[in-house]
Amino acid sequence: FGGLSRETVALKPNGQLLINLGGRVLLHDLATGRDVRIFRFPGDGRRGSSPVAWFAGGSMFAAGQGNQVAVFKRDSPEPIATAMVEQSPDQLAFSMDGTRLIALSQGRKPTLTVLDWKAGVVISSRQFAPGETPLRLLPELVAVQVMTPEPQLVAQDLQGSAKQRFPTANLAFI
Repeated sequence: FGGLSRETVALKPNGQLLINLGGRVLLHDLATGRDVRIFRFPGDGRRGSSPVAWFAGGSMFAAGQGNQVAVFKRDSPEPIATAMVEQSPDQLAFSMDGTRLIALSQGRKPTLTVLDWKAGVVISSRQFAPGETPLRLLPELVAVQVMTPEPQLVAQDLQGSAKQRFPTANLAFI
């Protein structure tokens, strides 16, 4: 499985692992070493790895491929919903209540997109300000590195409001 990153794999507490390999999402059981199911992503099946994210409880998951995201039930190989985003996502997360899917694109113009995945529509989309570098997407927050006026890590809500600030000099884990 070359080219994998923490965004292209998602581990479930029961030892099952999702792996997104360019149009083919594998559900792999680490205990047995076997693939449990292969999920078919709609579209052109481009090569390369793309993000995946479990919904809490593991009954469904989301996967990205190009500018498309799809939501799957764990026990069905076909998606139950699909939606398009402006930029190819690098990270995905479900909202805490599972009604929204959040896509973070970290490309040339970093963008955060919030989707109503059941309706397949974009609820909101925003670009990050110059000097803001999104690092990690969480269900209701984004960890953002801000370099001015002083380097800091900022926990932003989905609308971009700062909820907590941490001077990067105090963060040994970054």
